[in-house]
Amino acid sequence: FPTMTDLPQKMHSPVEPAVIFAVGLLAGNRVARGLLGISEVAQLALGVYAVATLDSARRPSAIGSIIGALIVLYFLFGTEKAKAFFAKS
Repeated sequence: FPTMTDLPQKMHSPVEPAVIFAVGLLAGNRVARGLLGISEVAQLALGVYAVATLDSARRPSAIGSIIGALIVLYFLFGTEKAKAFFAKS
């Protein structure tokens, strides 16, 4: 069995993709904004699909996904502050 001295001195954990997107968005990166926008449009489409095809027990969750995607898209693309912020880079 390995002992504590056999373990590497520094344990590196992989960086989460959400952290990369967050840092990119904070820096005003338009690529991060575009990728997140595409992801939210897909979430919106899947929510609409779920509302149309799934049973009524899952409908509130699908409606919540639609509302969440619309809110994120609004704050990414629908405000003048967002347009000005991402125009800087």
